[in-house]
Amino acid sequence: MNQTPNLRLQSALINEFYLTPQNSKHLDRYFLQEWTGVYLSSRLSIHGTIIHQDVEYICVLPECLRETFFKAQSVKLSFRKPKAGMGNPYVLIRFGAK
Repeated sequence: MNQTPNLRLQSALINEFYLTPQNSKHLDRYFLQEWTGVYLSSRLSIHGTIIHQDVEYICVLPECLRETFFKAQSVKLSFRKPKAGMGNPYVLIRFGAK
């Protein structure tokens, strides 16, 4: 099954935690941070968003693991803000190093 380059790029932007420089150039903002689970919990709104550096990001966080993330020593966040007209800013969240 051949995917068009556009579909491959969209898939990478949505699913890959670490982006290549070639893929990240399609975003206005892309950066990584590491927080504690407690800090993540304090920053997450009831709407499932985080406001960071004056931008509201939609959190991509599995609901079934939410409490586990909040108790983690370290969580990694991959912030992405697509170029204008290409969608909403979002942040992927993964467990960090122990």
